[in-house]
Amino acid sequence: MKTKKLLSLLLSLALVVGMIPVISFADGLKITDQTPEKYSFQVDTNSTYVLFVKAEGNPYNYQWYRDKGSGFLPILGANSSLYEIDDPDASYNGFRYKCVVSKGASETVESKVITLVLQKRIIPDFSVMNNGFPSVGDKYESDLLVESGIQATIKEAYFRIGGKDVTGNVMQETDHPQYYVRLKAKEGYAFKDGLVVTHWPGNADCTNVKKISEDEYEFVWDFKINDQGDLEPIDETAHTITVDNGTADKSTAKAGETVTISAEPAKENFSFTGWTAYTEDARSVSFADRLSPNTTFIMPDCDVRMMPNY
Repeated sequence: MKTKKLLSLLLSLALVVGMIPVISFADGLKITDQTPEKYSFQVDTNSTYVLFVKAEGNPYNYQWYRDKGSGFLPILGANSSLYEIDDPDASYNGFRYKCVVSKGASETVESKVITLVLQKRIIPDFSVMNNGFPSVGDKYESDLLVESGIQATIKEAYFRIGGKDVTGNVMQETDHPQYYVRLKAKEGYAFKDGLVVTHWPGNADCTNVKKISEDEYEFVWDFKINDQGDLEPIDETAHTITVDNGTADKSTAKAGETVTISAEPAKENFSFTGWTAYTEDARSVSFADRLSPNTTFIMPDCDVRMMPNY
């Protein structure tokens, strides 16, 4: 009997001096709703993103915490059921948030962790660019999103010919001048598949396009050296071929393609004397053998009409 009384006395003393902790439960305090655990946002939208928690059990204190990668820290002044994030930039991607709701020092409950997920904005076609040759660091806007400001930056830009660029680095082999550009999207943006850049540089459409990643593209413009020794874009448009009193192996061809032509046989008492080529601006045409009724020529950057002479 004395032993039981002694144990009861010792237990009472332990509770008084705090040797055995008193466990308190949040009396009905619980979070019933909150922002989803993955919360998407976009950059350059001038938007305010709101995180929220809804709690039951008469809570009287809220404290929001943020983890930028080195652990959760309390956010100064974030003491309501709502927390607003004004116009976040791309650096917010992966930031984590949580809210601690309490009724007292020992009655608390935490929300689930909310992670910000960057949803990249898609850049539409660059439909009109400047006609000069771009340089590294140049920044460009798309005509369709000018309200959003700069969206892409040139990371690489140089001429190359004979397999080397202007610095001597070995590049893709080429037998004609090319201009190479590597375009990098602004952080928080992505390029759509099939991005088109036109009229840049030299007022030439680009037909050699390669997507490197969702935010990088490569463009290569092909050039030729004209009769005046100047660079001139290679026209990728197919031009028409007309042959009077003869035939051609194709009805259209792009600049630089080889075209085979044949003249009709000469009539009695006539003989074939050569070909005459008619082009806009009297552009010259290169024949394999102008004096042969069956020959080839190199397609110029325009429509051409061939006439045999007898």
